Amino acid sequence: MSLIGPTPEEATSALGERFKTLRRQLPGRPSREEFADRAGIPFSTYRRLEITGQASTENLLKALDVHGLVPDLLGMLDVRRPQSLDELKRTSMGALRGL
Repeated sequence: MSLIGPTPEEATSALGERFKTLRRQLPGRPSREEFADRAGIPFSTYRRLEITGQASTENLLKALDVHGLVPDLLGMLDVRRPQSLDELKRTSMGALRGL
C-alpha cells in the first residue's frame, strides 16, 4: 500500500474482486456470461475484468451501468474548483488536516 492509498496494482485487483461480488449480489446471481451479455461486452472481456480488474474505460462503464453505478463514478470525479484564493486556502488547509 502506498502512503495515500492502494497502489494501482492493488486497486486493480480489488476492482476485479468487487465486480465479482457485485455480480453475485444481483437478483438471480447471473453467471459471468449472462452478466457480460447484459452489459453488452464480450464474455472474455468481462472474465478478464473480474480476474485481473483490467478493462477499457468503455467496457468498465458498461459493466458499472448494469449496477447503476455510473452516476456515482461521475460524482466522484466532479471536482469543484475553488473560485477565489481564500477558498483555495480553506480547502487546501482542510485537506492537510486530514493527513
